[in-house]
Amino acid sequence: VSRLDELRDQQQASTVIAIGEGLLGARAINSLQGFLQAHGAHKAEIISAPSLEVQRMVMADQAHLGVVFAPSPTARLTRLFSLAQPLRMIVHRDSRLAKRTTVTLEEVARESLVLPGANFRVRELVDAACKGHGFNIVPTLTSNSLAVILDFVRSGLGATLLAELPIIDELKYGTFKALAIDCQAMNATDIQIVTRRGRTLDGMSRALATEMAKAVRMAAHP
Repeated sequence: VSRLDELRDQQQASTVIAIGEGLLGARAINSLQGFLQAHGAHKAEIISAPSLEVQRMVMADQAHLGVVFAPSPTARLTRLFSLAQPLRMIVHRDSRLAKRTTVTLEEVARESLVLPGANFRVRELVDAACKGHGFNIVPTLTSNSLAVILDFVRSGLGATLLAELPIIDELKYGTFKALAIDCQAMNATDIQIVTRRGRTLDGMSRALATEMAKAVRMAAHP
């Protein structure tokens, strides 16, 4: 089966990459252009989707590679690269919480929040973190659009829960502030490049995964 996978991939001369919504910005994706231009016969297709959908696509061989936030431990995936990315509470610089460095789960629950939908890994993590605490974190607004989520925070209407990588520029320029959350599970998350467990990637797809890992590192440390 692995040999058939390899022959099929060589024949198609393409790599399908599924990326979790908002995980990689234009800077990281653009950094792959030089690699792709140098290998003009090899094509790449990038699909943006919620993290849980990315997991499904990789496991169903609809994508060779996936970039996903905190993949489920039960998912049949092989990790090729990981970068620690704790889940943070993101507030506007003018928020009354902006001078804080850490917040508790209880404080998060009391804030007006905009969060992604139930098919995003963030929501699974949030719901799991609240179990046994006697309260839930219920968003004021739910949106599957990162742009809408950031506009909500930028307008001072509330906060969100995100990893830092998707908003690294806004954090650098001081538009947003990232607050650590006093929760072990939220501090142990990462962004991973994955493929289906047992899949044999062709040489070009493996090289592309390596280039993507470099792009993620560069995006995290501009």
